[in-house]
Amino acid sequence: MRSSIASKIASVALVVVSLVLSLWLVEVGLRLYFHGTVFSPIGDTVSQARHPVRGTFNRPNTTYGMLKLAFAATAHINSRGIRGPEFDQVPKPGMYRILVVSDSGSFGSGVNDGEPLPDQMQALLGKDKYEVINFSVAAYTTVQEYLWLIDEGLSYKPNMVILGFAAGNDIQTNYYPLQALFQSDSKRPYAVADGQGGFTIDNSYMVASAERAKKFSLVGTVRDFVAGPLVQRVIGQAIEVTTGGRKTDPNIWIGWPFLSEYSLADAEGGRTVADYDKLWSDGWAVTKAVIRAMRDR
Repeated sequence: MRSSIASKIASVALVVVSLVLSLWLVEVGLRLYFHGTVFSPIGDTVSQARHPVRGTFNRPNTTYGMLKLAFAATAHINSRGIRGPEFDQVPKPGMYRILVVSDSGSFGSGVNDGEPLPDQMQALLGKDKYEVINFSVAAYTTVQEYLWLIDEGLSYKPNMVILGFAAGNDIQTNYYPLQALFQSDSKRPYAVADGQGGFTIDNSYMVASAERAKKFSLVGTVRDFVAGPLVQRVIGQAIEVTTGGRKTDPNIWIGWPFLSEYSLADAEGGRTVADYDKLWSDGWAVTKAVIRAMRDR
């Protein structure tokens, strides 16, 4: 009897070890195929940490490795949590300081230092009279950008602030009722209309997400041990292609800014044109309020 149990345990262990080795051999193959290296100095590091006000922020003094199927790049984060070189608290006399406030598009997700939009602006303007600061964080919303700007950015005494805005993505992620229909874990602050053309900040979902993140995740630990980052990305893309993933209702993930009309054939939850109009109109109204508040400050 004991011999039979031991044999079964050994068989299961052999299957598990074989599976893990196979998946990591696939990971090695993917790294060689896409990036031509196995042991990349970039790695796939965690770049962001939880923030009590903004939800997330860039970890200061880090080298952020971005290792994906389509690209591998490195971003250096300075002591202020900003991508780029160190800079003085206030600009030097005669220096015109520009803050570029945006999300991954200007942060430069997928490109190396020197290639993001603010870096290219700096190269074009030169460093004698102009200083361009990349005040952007990947996956940030207009609400998070507003909070960071008034909390810290304005203390750098910019002469100009340029806001990078992506209509569909930013309206959706600024407004919880829209965001909740697209993503299950809401770890950001949201804007709520105050009924007078302004807004208040709702941190409740962000706080709840932070509490959930403190709990040990056995599934996540096992997943990361069994499969490397590129294997996980391939599996994730395969699941999205076969099931649609989060992108099953184009009226939400593409949305009103880019659709000439809503597709009721793809509508979920019995939602009507009036429902979608209200979601996007309310989202845009509160987003406008946030942008105006940034302008006025």
